Amino acid sequence: MITRPRLQACDGYRPLPTDPGLGITIDEDALMAQVGEPRPCLPRFDEDDGSVIDW
Repeated sequence: MITRPRLQACDGYRPLPTDPGLGITIDEDALMAQVGEPRPCLPRFDEDDGSVIDW
């Protein structure tokens, strides 16, 4: 799981988060294990006319 578990519902409601932000905490180590290192996304061009074929 790449996020901290949400607060459990009580009587059909979730309690208000007490932490700053939207209440979502990302486990960056778990995310990097799934995604890997960032790499540039280079555009590819058509050989005939030089138009972009995949961005």
